[in-house]
Amino acid sequence: MIRFQGTVEGVPVRILLDSAAGETYMSSAFRHDKRLPIRKLQGLIRRYKGAVVGKDGNFKVAITKMAEYTCPLRFSIQGYHKKLKFTLANLDSDYDIYLGMKWLMRHVIDPHVRWSAGEVTILGPGGKSVTIRSRFLLRSRGGARE
Repeated sequence: MIRFQGTVEGVPVRILLDSAAGETYMSSAFRHDKRLPIRKLQGLIRRYKGAVVGKDGNFKVAITKMAEYTCPLRFSIQGYHKKLKFTLANLDSDYDIYLGMKWLMRHVIDPHVRWSAGEVTILGPGGKSVTIRSRFLLRSRGGARE
């Protein structure tokens, strides 16, 4: 997992890149606080797996039910800019956004992730490579860097 700082609609956000999360999430509390527009999911409520940090500091997988998502919003991390929809969920209070496999697969062309260095190199607009770098490195349960 890699932490980043970015913006949504120009508002600073704390981001977690988590390949174990299946969806691209936004904190319901953050959405409510910033009064961002939402839409209801049609049909059945979806369930997704995502990592959360427990009170003991260890990462755990939680099943979250979602019934709402945001309208497309301007999202930026360093030199990467895109309009994204986010599924709303009750996230760990340390993060406003989780970027999961859906983001890696749909919005990043041939990503190069260096987990140990906290870097992701992606193909941005116009075919130009953009490397986004974390200022933080997280540790797994065993104490090794992720």
